[in-house]
Amino acid sequence: MELDFVYEVFTDTSVAATIRPVGEMPDSVNFDTLETEGALDEVIFEIVETDKKADFYFLHPAVLVFSDTVYQSDLATSFEFAGEIVPLKMKGGEKLYLLNIVFTQALLDFEKSNFGEYDDLGEPEIIKAVYDVGQLEGVSSLFKIPENASKAIYCTIYADEHNFYKDYTDAGFTGLKFTQLIKMKMTNTPDGWEMKVVK
Repeated sequence: MELDFVYEVFTDTSVAATIRPVGEMPDSVNFDTLETEGALDEVIFEIVETDKKADFYFLHPAVLVFSDTVYQSDLATSFEFAGEIVPLKMKGGEKLYLLNIVFTQALLDFEKSNFGEYDDLGEPEIIKAVYDVGQLEGVSSLFKIPENASKAIYCTIYADEHNFYKDYTDAGFTGLKFTQLIKMKMTNTPDGWEMKVVK
């Protein structure tokens, strides 16, 4: 049996509206796995493209912004395991939330992957990613990796009692897209079930 095991998660801006702060975003907020600690409490946001009606919205590649309908769904369990849920103050009165993912996992094989220059946040450019699924813990379906925590979000089907990808697709929500990074194959051996990465 083959399983899609790890995905990178993107907000699909072809269907998802963009939101932006009306004023300045606080300098302390870069969404790199640190909690916002109230820094967004007084920031007012607005929806830029009101003709797009997806359930998720784009603000930054390392956060998920979503409607109250999503917040009230089964996805809330994945959100609670992954990090900090921040209600946003919206100029138009919409009820939107931001998920700041603080849970990280070591997914890359640091010795076998290739990296480029480091940015201002101390994150390297990932030139070639080699994954080590043996490091994954089943705590949270949504997570970040230390090497690009302020730039990307990942999800796995291997998590305790929740599966963000399955819950999202089963509910029929819109606004996200998933790029498969790792596929696993389960094989029944004389010693029990064995999982291997499918190349």
